[in-house]
Amino acid sequence: MVATYCEGATVVSRMAMVTRLSSMIALCVFGASAGCSDAKNSGNSIRDGAAGDEYAVNSCDGKGTPFVLPLTARTPNGEFSVTLTAAEPTQFSLGDNDWTLSVSGANGDPAAGVAFVVNPWMPEHRHGAVKTVVVTDLGDGKYEAKPINANMPGVWDIRIDFPGDGGTPLRAVLSVCASAR
Repeated sequence: MVATYCEGATVVSRMAMVTRLSSMIALCVFGASAGCSDAKNSGNSIRDGAAGDEYAVNSCDGKGTPFVLPLTARTPNGEFSVTLTAAEPTQFSLGDNDWTLSVSGANGDPAAGVAFVVNPWMPEHRHGAVKTVVVTDLGDGKYEAKPINANMPGVWDIRIDFPGDGGTPLRAVLSVCASAR
């Protein structure tokens, strides 16, 4: 038996309400991802992939840095340099990604024991990732950052924030394209 209630002069079943709600959620999900083009519709997709890997089509309309390691980003005044030296999976993909980062100071020496935060950010949609990135100091200026989660395809700015004077962080950004696995 399906329970009903009155909506003005209309009788609506709970089943119909669930169906409407499901449709609205689907529209929201698909509508939110509309800003990220898909490979079938994009004339500007790029191909990435490491030798021996199955190639993945990244369709970020030419935005983002090709995912070829090592990737390096610097803070605006060169206080820190961050290099992505290893990634699992080998291409930045939807889901969880684990990265190994090398951090050096302005003089180029490894920056050991530095506290910093990694925040994935999708600039076109103005939202972050659904999981918090945990940074682990491996010693000698090397750090593990995981999970770097991309919950939708498109360009992601991976923001690496170091403490700065006066509370304003020093930010290095790796801008990469997430593809389906």
